Amino acid sequence: MTEGQLSCVIEQISDATIIHVRGEVDMATAPRLRQVLIDVLAASPSTHLVVDLSGVEFIDSTGIGVIVGAHKRATARGGRLSAIVTTPAVLRILQTTGLVQAWNVTASLEDALGD
Repeated sequence: MTEGQLSCVIEQISDATIIHVRGEVDMATAPRLRQVLIDVLAASPSTHLVVDLSGVEFIDSTGIGVIVGAHKRATARGGRLSAIVTTPAVLRILQTTGLVQAWNVTASLEDALGD
């Protein structure tokens, strides 16, 4: 799924659904990401949602809000959310907002699935 500067690819591995996000997550693209996450959570039997942000160079507060919403929806149904973050700018934002402590933030898919 692609819109503007955003691409989302969905992958299922065991009980985890991975959303590979590429591009920029900002005011223009966040609504599309929100819809993808809502659709995945509604359709997926998995209990572990992994948002792979390793291909994201920029995320603004709108994008962060979308993932916070997905985290709330996942945990409300007894699931959990992990985020894969390798870009220093994105990691810095998550550290500044305190979301590194709220989410399972890892540097690889293997680490996210192993937790």
